[in-house]
Amino acid sequence: MRTRVRGKFAIILNIGLSVLAALWISSYYRLAVVNGDSMEPTYTQGDIIFVKIGKTPQRGDIVIIDSKAIGGRIVKRVIAVEGDTVQTDGEAIWVNGVILEEKYIKEPYAMEDVLLTVPDKSIYVMGDNRNHSRDSRIIGAVSIAEVVGVVKR
Repeated sequence: MRTRVRGKFAIILNIGLSVLAALWISSYYRLAVVNGDSMEPTYTQGDIIFVKIGKTPQRGDIVIIDSKAIGGRIVKRVIAVEGDTVQTDGEAIWVNGVILEEKYIKEPYAMEDVLLTVPDKSIYVMGDNRNHSRDSRIIGAVSIAEVVGVVKR
């Protein structure tokens, strides 16, 4: 009888610890599903990505944004952070006067000339599939407050 009580206690303890571990992990990490083709070839429709919550995005990071301008969650690459100067000439992008090496983009693209400084507490983001991406070229710089998390690779 006593062994049976210990066995049940062990099961309840293991379940309880598993629930606590899941709650702890979910406060720092989330799973998300890619919807759309704006991040091809890096991520495609239906890919499941692992997101670290609360991490400050850096240049080159891929982030999940809860965009007020678009009215939903989007996945984009951080091109520049607050205080950075972004300049384009229709063919290339410079960040702080240095040309951005972009081996991750899907195909050649053209865009309008831009010269701006990223505002405080904001980031400038673009999709890797530039010809099919609604990003900072359209919606402007994104507030850090809209960033849900950084995708872990």
